[in-house]
Amino acid sequence: MKKTLRWAAVVAFCIFAFTIQAFGQAPPVQIVMDPVIVQKNAPIQIVSIKADGDNALATIVVKNVTDHYIQAFNVVWSVFRPSNCATNGPAPGIQQLMSAGHQVFAKAPGPGGGDRVLKPHEQIEITSLSLSRKDLLDLAKKNNAKKLRVQVGVAWANFTTSDHFTDHDGPPDWFDPAAIKMGVLDDDDATKQACE
Repeated sequence: MKKTLRWAAVVAFCIFAFTIQAFGQAPPVQIVMDPVIVQKNAPIQIVSIKADGDNALATIVVKNVTDHYIQAFNVVWSVFRPSNCATNGPAPGIQQLMSAGHQVFAKAPGPGGGDRVLKPHEQIEITSLSLSRKDLLDLAKKNNAKKLRVQVGVAWANFTTSDHFTDHDGPPDWFDPAAIKMGVLDDDDATKQACE
């Protein structure tokens, strides 16, 4: 009888310890990369984003949707916590947590291919960008977020106008002032990402 009670006590303790451990664990963080946002009137559109291992931006496919040659462009990403997506406590508003960008050129084919212009309506892969999923999870933990949305877009492009190249910045050409104020690339998408 004593042996049975002793085993029952051990089992009860193990269940209690497991419950405490599970209770103490933070819920998994949701990192949302899709859907790809559409920047109306932007000369370059993001077609797809593919992760590889820890790199959330391992391969980005972009397309020149104009009749112009594009010399260089800037791919930018914004990471934010959507409304009501705090792990603990209220968080009614969108909170931008980070943003970064990188100047990009099309590359000539072959090993060591140099920079070249992006041809009209050409689609290419970009494999030179990096955004660590581990860093995103750390960012979520530090900012009390159970969900992060990553929006990827084009901040500016340098393309032909008549017989020369001209810089074209996103605002006001293809950035909504409301999105700029919120610190995101697409305010409609940002609103839809809210947690319930």
